[in-house]
Amino acid sequence: MDQPPIPAAPRHRAALAFIYVTVLLDMLAFGIIIPVLPHLIEQLAGGGIARAAWWVGIFSTVFALVQFVFSPVQGALSDRFGRRPVILISNLGLAVDFWCWRWRPRCGCCSWRASC
Repeated sequence: MDQPPIPAAPRHRAALAFIYVTVLLDMLAFGIIIPVLPHLIEQLAGGGIARAAWWVGIFSTVFALVQFVFSPVQGALSDRFGRRPVILISNLGLAVDFWCWRWRPRCGCCSWRASC
């Protein structure tokens, strides 16, 4: 009656690891921007913390609206091309964003300098 547990297939484990890495990258992005954003906005927009809080609210609202609009688009792309390629391309976009933020102080393309 007692049957030994069936080990997970290697492909299933690879898919699970892929999902964990993707979630880790997303949480890393939020963990980087959330503590820095209010201070960065306060430096850029001038004014006080109230004005910076207003802008953080605007950015959060825009982020939520963009997710609301483009989630069905990404779902349709996943249905057509498969989840893995769509998630890989999304992660590539996130990596490019990280790279741009990393090299921003050195590129001279910004007229402002933040002390982050």
